[in-house]
Amino acid sequence: MKTLEEFKDFFASLEDDIALLEEERRKRIKMQAGVLLLVMLLCTLTLGVAYSFNNYLSWGIGIFLVIAWIAAGAYGTYWLSRREDLGAQYKETVVSQIVQFMDEGLNYEAEKFVEYEHFRQARIFLQRPDYYKGDDYISGNFGDFEVEFSEIKVAYEQFEARTKTAKSAWKTIFHGIFLVATLPEEVPTPMIILSNRYQKYFGLLGETIQLYNFRRNLKKVRLYDREFSKEFVVYAHKPILARPFLNPTFKEKLLQLKEKTGKDVHLSLRENKLYVALKMDRNFFSVNPFRSFLRYRAAWRLYYDMVFILEVLQALQGGLNDEGEE
Repeated sequence: MKTLEEFKDFFASLEDDIALLEEERRKRIKMQAGVLLLVMLLCTLTLGVAYSFNNYLSWGIGIFLVIAWIAAGAYGTYWLSRREDLGAQYKETVVSQIVQFMDEGLNYEAEKFVEYEHFRQARIFLQRPDYYKGDDYISGNFGDFEVEFSEIKVAYEQFEARTKTAKSAWKTIFHGIFLVATLPEEVPTPMIILSNRYQKYFGLLGETIQLYNFRRNLKKVRLYDREFSKEFVVYAHKPILARPFLNPTFKEKLLQLKEKTGKDVHLSLRENKLYVALKMDRNFFSVNPFRSFLRYRAAWRLYYDMVFILEVLQALQGGLNDEGEE
């Protein structure tokens, strides 16, 4: 994996490209200021002319023109303040090169995201979504894996009952990194590994609740590992086939991954596919178009985002490649 010092040298080589984007960003700020000054000047002149004539007609026309100038100015400044396209250009120009630098086997597409069909087939989240959107799509080869992942946000619309007017609220199903990996071989049985909430909060009652997962038609896999069972619950179509697959290295890597993120981690394995849902509270590869593109702090964040993703891939690959048994 590339070190921070190597990344600093690489980022310095991109300064010419970044400088062009920064120049465009500052140009838009100056144009925005110019529009505001022009609107103020036009409003002052219009009111001055209306005052010189000092009759109802002139004041009516003057007020109408002032409102028109303000509306036109507001639209102009709003259009110039929309710098999302600059953020998109930054991602396509800079972030794509950073991803390639960190791992030559991976490719980046800013506007694309993991297809919904993968999310549905994983059956990690069973609530049918009304909203499915994402960005920052990365795909390619990583070791033995053929991978694709992106940030996605999934939500459903909930309508309030017993109200005279139809009110609704959007509820988040999942927001974070969703990863799909193609494995060299098929898994012995379909299985799902979920962050354990029931046992954590309800103890023995929670363990009893978890015995069957009726909606997924899966049975709980009993594991003789207290530390792992506190953090994760495993379901499989045939539990007896799942136990050898859940080797000590794989379980250790999952525990480390959950500890590192501090968030829920869910996995689904079906045929030769591994699906991973990493819950996150912030956007990955975020670019703030209202701050200078030349800031090194923003670049370091992109670096550490990429390091985190590569560490996740290494952890999963290291666990799955271990042949030890329970």
